[in-house]
Amino acid sequence: MPCLVLNVFVGEAEPVRVELDGEHFVVGREPGVAILIKDEVVSRRHLLFAWVDERWLVQDLHSANGITLNGERIKTAEVRENDVVGVGENGPRIEVVAAENIDPSDLDRTRFFRP
Repeated sequence: MPCLVLNVFVGEAEPVRVELDGEHFVVGREPGVAILIKDEVVSRRHLLFAWVDERWLVQDLHSANGITLNGERIKTAEVRENDVVGVGENGPRIEVVAAENIDPSDLDRTRFFRP
């Protein structure tokens, strides 16, 4: 089963570890998304992580402030371990800890979301 482990950095706060299993996850500030980030630069449905052809992709969902991958502005790109997805220019950051097809029982479940 595809799994994604992320560290989410918002402002100066300590990062939040997020462990997800499934095939797609929306990040935004709208209630009901897989990863809810309450920050003014984040759109209601800002970006999507999706498992496609045995790899994880990140896609901008036509957000107002866009996304970056390792500092480069993108629309859609593959993500791998240690990549950093930026929300807007100086907004929240999402660090990819693990992006693979793993057994969910191997996760430590410090924080686990199911959309």
